[in-house]
Amino acid sequence: MPAGTGNDFARGFAFKPQQWRDAVFSGHTQLIDVGKINQRYFINVAGVGFDADVVSQLNQVGRFTAFGYLWQGIKQLFSFQAKSLSGVFADKHEEFTNLVTLFANHHYFGGGLKIAPHAILNDGELECYRMPAGNLVKNLRSFLHLIFVKHHNLNELQYCRLSRAEIHTAGLLIEADGELVGVTPAKVVMYHQALRFHLP
Repeated sequence: MPAGTGNDFARGFAFKPQQWRDAVFSGHTQLIDVGKINQRYFINVAGVGFDADVVSQLNQVGRFTAFGYLWQGIKQLFSFQAKSLSGVFADKHEEFTNLVTLFANHHYFGGGLKIAPHAILNDGELECYRMPAGNLVKNLRSFLHLIFVKHHNLNELQYCRLSRAEIHTAGLLIEADGELVGVTPAKVVMYHQALRFHLP
């Protein structure tokens, strides 16, 4: 049942609350993929960088709403200290100054931001988004493109689909499904159709 702060995973299905309640007793099920980052499983989105810092700040202020995420994200842009990230993505080693690196199994995160419009829940792959950090103006531009689902038009964006990845850099915060779950280094694995899920 959708019961989270932003309900981003449920948002991707566009069902009404009553439809979800009915789904508890429905015989209609679907096998969906499950991601894992280190020891934490996730069904929606996991990330390292700006998004994890926003979650950390929200935990401190104690207001975790969809609007709160957006507002905290805007404020965080003015104080975010980007760090270098080294890792392997789709069998290719990369190193860059990281604004955000995300692994998406479904469409939405951050209280309604449509990060992965092309994600498919049962194709065995995660949508991987890597956005290098720039100055404040460039970071704000990237954030605005995300809000209006125009981020695929950004030349700086590195996008691929993968089933495994590694982040070698130590000490970067990790969030998964909107919760802080540890720090890097990290290994990301996708488990194909590992969970039976009830749908309206």
